[in-house]
Amino acid sequence: MSGFDFSNLTPDQVRLLERGGWTMDFPHTESKPTRKDAVGLIERGLLIAVSVRRRDSYGSYTMTEYRVPKTAQRAWALQKGVPQ
Repeated sequence: MSGFDFSNLTPDQVRLLERGGWTMDFPHTESKPTRKDAVGLIERGLLIAVSVRRRDSYGSYTMTEYRVPKTAQRAWALQKGVPQ
C-alpha cells in the first residue's frame, strides 16, 4: 500500500498526475488546472504548489506551478501497473 489516496479523481486530476503537474512553460498544451482540482490533490499529498517568478519583455511576474512529488508519481505508476 502506497499510503496515497487515488480514489474518486476527476479526469482533470488524472491528467495532472499523468503529466507530472503543470508548469507555465510555453507553448501550453493544457490550460492551468482549476483551483478546486489542484487543492483536492494538494490535500492528498499528490501535488505541490510552487511559486515561480518569471521575466519576459513585459516585465516580471509570479505564477503558481504544480508538481507531482516523485513518491506520488511512483505510487501512481504502480497502482496503474506500469513497471518502474
